[in-house]
Amino acid sequence: MKKNHQIIIAISVFLILSLMGCEGFLDEKPTKDIVVPNSLDALEAILDNHADLNRGLTLPLICADDYVTTLAGLAVYTPQWQRNAYLWQESPFSPDETVSEWSWPYKQVFYANVVLDELERIQDKDAPREAAIRGAAYFFRAWGYYNLSQVFLPGYSSPLSANEDYSIPMKQVPGIEVPFTMGTVNEVYEQILDDLAMAMELLPETSQYPTRPTKLMVKSLLARIYLSMEEYELALFYADQALQYPHSLMDYNEIENQINPFAQFNEEVIFHAVMLQYTLNVVPTTLIEPTLYGSYAVDDLRKDLFFTIRANGNVNFTGSYAGNFETFCGLAFNEIYLISSESKARLGDIQGAIADLNTLLIKRHLPGFEVFETSEIDVLLGKIIDERRKELVFRGLRWSDLRRINLDERFQKVLKREIDGVEYTLDPNSSRYIFPIPPREQAFN
Repeated sequence: MKKNHQIIIAISVFLILSLMGCEGFLDEKPTKDIVVPNSLDALEAILDNHADLNRGLTLPLICADDYVTTLAGLAVYTPQWQRNAYLWQESPFSPDETVSEWSWPYKQVFYANVVLDELERIQDKDAPREAAIRGAAYFFRAWGYYNLSQVFLPGYSSPLSANEDYSIPMKQVPGIEVPFTMGTVNEVYEQILDDLAMAMELLPETSQYPTRPTKLMVKSLLARIYLSMEEYELALFYADQALQYPHSLMDYNEIENQINPFAQFNEEVIFHAVMLQYTLNVVPTTLIEPTLYGSYAVDDLRKDLFFTIRANGNVNFTGSYAGNFETFCGLAFNEIYLISSESKARLGDIQGAIADLNTLLIKRHLPGFEVFETSEIDVLLGKIIDERRKELVFRGLRWSDLRRINLDERFQKVLKREIDGVEYTLDPNSSRYIFPIPPREQAFN
């Protein structure tokens, strides 16, 4: 995926200048007298900027129950909002603080809007290539808005979702001619689904690059989104569509036990994306939550492949599908099997749900693994929820899961953390599951 070096430099200048200003990622008019990305090569290069576009948020990981830290560990979390978020503070962001978890998805939205806008004026027409570029822009815009929705808006099925006080800025063009609007939960999800519908029509089925959007990625993302919406028939439909593509699950018996044991772009990866990186992602004081670590059985290979026990006894997560120190948050077939399993269980197909679950678990345990069986729906759903937590650990998905399953009294969970002898709690369905728009951004509205 080589690009002309001058094109990339020119585009970088264009985007940096376009993002400057008080509300740059939403309102700043591109400085087109300096450089304009006016070719398919240039627009494709914008969307191939995986360092910016193939990113997800770390805030859902910070706030969920995958890990704990110590007072000393918390002290190295920077900026300050990360420490506040870890303790579920009501107002985690300071008035003058720039929050990447907010601005980064809007940067992705801005890039997508620039591409869609410039495609209307492009001269070097190439219909198949233009369609793929347009489809990728729709995909990345949906990706940005979806990640924002999981942090800064109530869950889709939450009673708070109808409250119009909860809204985020939305914009479908890059310039200042059209002001942004504030989108409610329903409006944001409608935009996400509309964008993905457009992407579905335009994108190729697959790509040799797991960073470039495809129909398979759209179907997989839709499966994730519809699960979060508790639209289980649609989640199952798209999970089943994704599983029709050639794929395989890794047999963990064949993976060497070492730090970072999984190859980047391994055979389970559908869409490669990694979280924004902070100190907390890599410091040894970010410890796997003890009850979660203890939930892996003796014959469960994930216990050794996902985690590293340090000399002092600390247990750290080192099993990212990114294949390195970065934290994978993209789409992979193991997640799709779990979406299919839970959706079938929610719809009453107990045997189908068990079959999907065991297909995955057999690949994660030593030979002789005794497959899971039950005829009780509550037991089955509890098992699937537990396996989602164990299989998708450190993917940033647990926060979204908690927002969803806390609506069901059978599976509600009070989160607890202790720092310096003080206990902090987060109750199910608390308004603190919804982060406020950073004050600095509100000042520009």
